[in-house]
Amino acid sequence: GKNLDYAIVDNIIIPFLSSNYSISRIMADADQMEKLRNAFKAKAEEAKIKLTFNETCDVITELGEELGEDDNGEALELDITISRDQYSELAAPLFQKAIDITKDLLARNNLSGPDLATLILVGGPTYTPLLKEMLPANLTED
Repeated sequence: GKNLDYAIVDNIIIPFLSSNYSISRIMADADQMEKLRNAFKAKAEEAKIKLTFNETCDVITELGEELGEDDNGEALELDITISRDQYSELAAPLFQKAIDITKDLLARNNLSGPDLATLILVGGPTYTPLLKEMLPANLTED
């Protein structure tokens, strides 16, 4: 789940901040960059959860929320809409990696999808429609 959160931060939120604020000094400093990433992780997690059930999600910082300042001392704020398609594009490689690990594990044990009676998906990201689309039909059961 946190890999998905950071994918949203790194590929949607930080590019938005970069185009709307002066954050070049922050981006050049590894410690400051990590603080920035961590400051917006919770917003990314909220978006990830909402996009499981909705086609779009508005990510807006609330008044008084402290998420840091840009190089000029201006408070960083978000007011963006993220679509499920944007999220799916980021999530697909991470889900594919998990699917590949599962297939490798089955192969090492001389098993394949049809050998499984049931596949139990565990964790919040397993509710994501994309993952259910990506799972090979022979590994899923309705």
